[in-house]
Amino acid sequence: QIETIKMVVHRILLHLPYYRRNKKILDDGLKVTDEIGPQGIYEQLIVFSCSSNKGCQVVYKEIQSELAEGKNLICNVDFEQFLDLIHELPSHRAVLLLYLNKHVFDDEKSGKETRTSALVKKATDLGIQLVLMHEQDPEKGACPFNDFFQLTPSDLLDKPYNIYNTLAIPLHASLEHRRVSLRCILRSMGSSTPKHQVALSKFAKSVRKRILGVRDSDGELGGVWKDLKTR
Repeated sequence: QIETIKMVVHRILLHLPYYRRNKKILDDGLKVTDEIGPQGIYEQLIVFSCSSNKGCQVVYKEIQSELAEGKNLICNVDFEQFLDLIHELPSHRAVLLLYLNKHVFDDEKSGKETRTSALVKKATDLGIQLVLMHEQDPEKGACPFNDFFQLTPSDLLDKPYNIYNTLAIPLHASLEHRRVSLRCILRSMGSSTPKHQVALSKFAKSVRKRILGVRDSDGELGGVWKDLKTR
């Protein structure tokens, strides 16, 4: 919603006389307090995916490209290959990406368990966190979320798996909204805002309080309004 509001306001500002004369001011877009900004990974992270989950690798590359810091700490591993070599659980934080579109469990139509569903079960049995990514782009096989209750093998819908108890993050089609989606996925994987971004955010808030005279915790007017009041 924030991203949509930004896009609407940006288009309105472009038609105002001041910004028509000073277009460069809007070149970098608009910034909103508390929006999801760039994300960083600060501990080693194993990101599992299934080669049978078509499209998942493409989304992983999108996620990686959106990562502002810590690209050297994130490692993508095919879960099936990992199982062939497994002797113990990974010592580092690990997640399994599951890309949801209308083709996610296509092989299930044959009446046999798909590789994807078998690997999701195994990951859940091992206690590995699932990260569900719901495609919204029709050109990439998007379908309504309710459809997954028909497309998904019934044993994944019931205990002990209940995979849709995990919130599925929508992957929006437009560039601006998809960026937010990718940052939300990173958040679910354990990312956080880079320290320099946090510092900039705190600085921006302090400037805003100074200029707008936002009341402080004691209910007093701050900034320039307080200065004027004492004159």
